[in-house]
Amino acid sequence: MIKNTELIKTTEKWKRFNWFPQLLVMTVGLFVILSSTYVIYRGLIIYQQYFPLINASMEMRLDATTSYLWFEEMLGGDKTKDLNDILKNLDRADWYAQAMVDGGENFYVKLLPLKEPTLHDAIIDLKKQLIKQRELLEIRLNETDYSGPGSDIDKIYHSTLERFIFDSKIFEIRVKDLIYENFKVFKFIS
Repeated sequence: MIKNTELIKTTEKWKRFNWFPQLLVMTVGLFVILSSTYVIYRGLIIYQQYFPLINASMEMRLDATTSYLWFEEMLGGDKTKDLNDILKNLDRADWYAQAMVDGGENFYVKLLPLKEPTLHDAIIDLKKQLIKQRELLEIRLNETDYSGPGSDIDKIYHSTLERFIFDSKIFEIRVKDLIYENFKVFKFIS
């Protein structure tokens, strides 16, 4: 009889204690599910938000540089370069800048609206530089007698492009830094 009483007491103790392992398993399972979901979310942010910004920045810089070089060739007498094509390149560079701010999609890239304030301000500055390039292009076009190679307006036009290229590279470095920071969080949680 004593053995049965001890068995009954032990069984009652285990019945009371039985909820702890179940709660522990449920808590650990919930933690694993939540952390996995968060890791996937961080990975998608890195992939969808930041990587396309680098591509768009390179395309924007390429279009602005192409516009500049073709315009110089056109002023130098190259009849194969058309002003409309030059302006289309500037328009495309401006489109990339605007798409980085508001979001947009073309054949090459899909951009989500930019939420980072520092990157947003940098893109707005790049857009202003593109507007300045267009203004200088029009001034040079209207005053071809005074805007040839080596003229003051030519130097300003050239320095504007150099600043644009430098600032767009700085923008890419900022984006890469954000990718790295997000990747560190991603890796830690993983």
